[in-house]
Amino acid sequence: MKLPSILAASLVIAGCSPASPRFLGQAPVPVDTGPHAFDVYLLPGEAQAVRTNRAVLPDPDAVRTAALLAMAFPDDRTP
Repeated sequence: MKLPSILAASLVIAGCSPASPRFLGQAPVPVDTGPHAFDVYLLPGEAQAVRTNRAVLPDPDAVRTAALLAMAFPDDRTP
């Protein structure tokens, strides 16, 4: 009975867009860059982008480029 509970908890946690420990406590800035959506976490001089949209086998280079754009101009791209 423990295995289904652990599996369910893991799926719920995996559905979030958690920041790395360094960015905990920072509010994410939602950014859409082309077909990709990110939550961008900001610190002075640093940024972290977590992709939030679903895509089956996305092109890693396209995701990397979109993430770099999202982190470079997060305030200019927010709705």
